[in-house]
Amino acid sequence: MRPLASTLLLFSLAAAPAIMAQTDDAKALRDIGSNLDEQGKAKSTYIPPNAVPDEAAEEGAEGGEEVANPWGETLFDFMWSIPNIYENEENPFLQQFKFNGYYQWQHADVDADQGTYQDSEARVKRFGAMMKVLYDVELQAEANFDDDWNYIDLDNATVSLRLPGDGNTKVTFGKMKPKFSYEYATHSSELLTLERSLLVQQLAPAKTVGITVSGESDHWWWDLGWFSGGVDQEFADFNQGGFFLGRVGYVWEDPEMPEHREIWHADWLFNANEEENVSVQGYRNAIATGVKVENGRFEMVADVLYANGDIDLWGIILQPSVYLIPNRLQLVGRYHYADTDDPAGLVLRPRYEGMITANDEGPMPDDMRGDTYHSFYGGLNWYLYGHELKIMAGLEYSILSDTGRDDNEFKGWTWIAGVRGRF
Repeated sequence: MRPLASTLLLFSLAAAPAIMAQTDDAKALRDIGSNLDEQGKAKSTYIPPNAVPDEAAEEGAEGGEEVANPWGETLFDFMWSIPNIYENEENPFLQQFKFNGYYQWQHADVDADQGTYQDSEARVKRFGAMMKVLYDVELQAEANFDDDWNYIDLDNATVSLRLPGDGNTKVTFGKMKPKFSYEYATHSSELLTLERSLLVQQLAPAKTVGITVSGESDHWWWDLGWFSGGVDQEFADFNQGGFFLGRVGYVWEDPEMPEHREIWHADWLFNANEEENVSVQGYRNAIATGVKVENGRFEMVADVLYANGDIDLWGIILQPSVYLIPNRLQLVGRYHYADTDDPAGLVLRPRYEGMITANDEGPMPDDMRGDTYHSFYGGLNWYLYGHELKIMAGLEYSILSDTGRDDNEFKGWTWIAGVRGRF
């Protein structure tokens, strides 16, 4: 593990026990478990998949509320309470310390005109810690590891400060994901499909260092940020320019229709230096706007994306879903369309479509590009414990056409299944 990431994580792990020892009741709380309610039962932190905006897993949702676990107190409740090592709002210095972890395994089979490809992988193995101090400060760091638990890189490391006043405004600094579009702003553990759409993967900026100011007022929420154009295993500098990202959204709710909610968002990314920026490559402006509608068991997401710069790209994502068994079995569909004015402006996703044309030297660029893309996805999700533990499976048919070369059309089926868990 590289020294900087090691220092961040070890500091969090080493500091928390020492801080807990400063309070007389810390040991008692740790022994009986800070997740017990007044009756001595484990508190449930489960949030049903359709209870909050999907951004909630990573940095909090705008307008979402925690709701009761529909299954009551279970063994899962107890197991998922274990990583929450310490929680005490009466401690003026340390209010909470917990471990974070993510594991995602999946298998894919691709059958296309150009050939076949299959792969099984542990897509994500991530571990870290979070602590809240001084009531208004939150520190978090998470690192990615390979199959042998060797350190890969620092996924995120942030310090957040809630500003005085109404407590609805927050400043965050560090390495983070620049949230752009509905799919990319959704944490991978909360996606309803196993892979994001082609255009989202092509436009989404890489995780990098930045500073954001976010807030909410009534039904509105907003987020403004400036990010480095560099990409690094740990912390990038600002030698490769930077980019601005602004987001605004509105949550519509009606007390007379408690099961109905509509969430609108609009995002704008401005790349100040297209030539040097490697986090956002080749685009001057990128815009995403859409709406998510929740109505009981049913949910519908519609997002429109556009980008210009070296080339122009645009597309649409439609994603309906419905619970066949409430909070357990979910049917998901997705249609994605993307287009560009460049005959080679769209690139097949490297996972897994793009590997169909790979050889010993890697994917073949000419066979991965086109100017029109359609994909149709259908799948089922089985929730063992909400987004904390779920099994996913889906089938997708995709077409990438190159109008300049009719013999270069890609048509293929991708069967994909996996398990996703987090704590």
